[in-house]
Amino acid sequence: MKTKILRFFEYDKISFSTKDSLFTIDQISALRKYHTVSKGLYYELLDNGIRFKEYVGVIQINNLTIEVLPKIDKEDYDLGKWHDILLDMLKECRFMQPQSTGYANLKLRSNSVLQLYFEKYVAELETLLHRGLIKKYRKQEGNKNFLKGRLLFGIHLQQNLTHAERFYTEHTVYDPNHYIHQILLQALRIVNNLSEQSALNDRINTLLVQWPIGKSLHIAESLFATIPTNRKTQSYQEALLIAKMILLNYHPDLRGGKQSVLALMFNMNELWEEFIFRKLKATESHFNWKVHTQKGLRYWTGDSGSKKLIPDIIIHCQDVETKIIIDTKWKRPSKNKPDDHDLRQLLSYKLYYQSDIAYLLYPHHGSESMIVDGKYHDKTYANNVSVFKDGFGLQGGLMFINIIDNKKLIKKRAFNRLTEKYFANYIRQ
Repeated sequence: MKTKILRFFEYDKISFSTKDSLFTIDQISALRKYHTVSKGLYYELLDNGIRFKEYVGVIQINNLTIEVLPKIDKEDYDLGKWHDILLDMLKECRFMQPQSTGYANLKLRSNSVLQLYFEKYVAELETLLHRGLIKKYRKQEGNKNFLKGRLLFGIHLQQNLTHAERFYTEHTVYDPNHYIHQILLQALRIVNNLSEQSALNDRINTLLVQWPIGKSLHIAESLFATIPTNRKTQSYQEALLIAKMILLNYHPDLRGGKQSVLALMFNMNELWEEFIFRKLKATESHFNWKVHTQKGLRYWTGDSGSKKLIPDIIIHCQDVETKIIIDTKWKRPSKNKPDDHDLRQLLSYKLYYQSDIAYLLYPHHGSESMIVDGKYHDKTYANNVSVFKDGFGLQGGLMFINIIDNKKLIKKRAFNRLTEKYFANYIRQ
């Protein structure tokens, strides 16, 4: 049966009403069961429907693909545009590496996000096979017609009492049949079960014939931590990353049901932060500044533990010796008026990191980017005494960045011009 693709926006509410329902009874059951398995992370259950949360990406239930797309404006219902923008953001943030082998040949813009990951995963395995799979030493037991390795005497007597020509031994083998390749194989089998593209399935079947087969593994997060990162495994990193995403998020036959679920979802707030960080990072040499994230600074300690401040992005403007704090926010404020909590958070960043200026940075669409400037008042309520040290800058505000250019994600040159325009006072001309 051909895969059906349904596309929705984050925070959309979908009804399970039997009249003209988009879902079958089995799919509704799978969504309800997966809500329990995922602890309600991606959507919440309503009386007769679901409401998506701040996660975007794809959920596949057998032959149904549900794509959840980002959205800035309430009135923007162009699903196709936001499908392409989501793909571009994933690639920009290296959740889908643009420089990986075979990427230039991907022509799946009109298909699902999940299918693009499948195509990319298959391309990675093909490249590994073409280059030659790495080999490792492993122990192997079995009967041999010659003595090799260590004779397992007890088992040898049990199996070869009437076969004096055989030897049951344990010996070392150096070949590609090891657990790294088995992990990749188990993910490939899932892709084979879920992919609906005949051309891709042909390539998968070719890989399955040529790929080394080992014993099935119990998949857990800890298994991936045992994989060494070295010169030999460097070329495997991207394939292993996708395999990890697939294997840890795949739930076959949800507790005895008939529907298998695979979910590859991303927190939109984290995706937005990563996108802005990478865009600003790319401007470092152009503006002679340093852009980095901060590990965190402890600002409170008590008997029950401590709390840290972790600003999203810090910019050190080296030419003019200025420090800028950027705190990214995907959800835009009503009437361009910031939330009290966000403003207090921004002030604490300025104080503890001694920043000259700080901005809450939101996405913008439909008109030019803009800045809403403001300042923090530094007088006490009772006697109008200054709270802060003389000369401490208390400037802060809201920055709205238009990330869309003609229905596509903004390119590097346009972003640089935008950055130069709004940070002109902090760049030596």
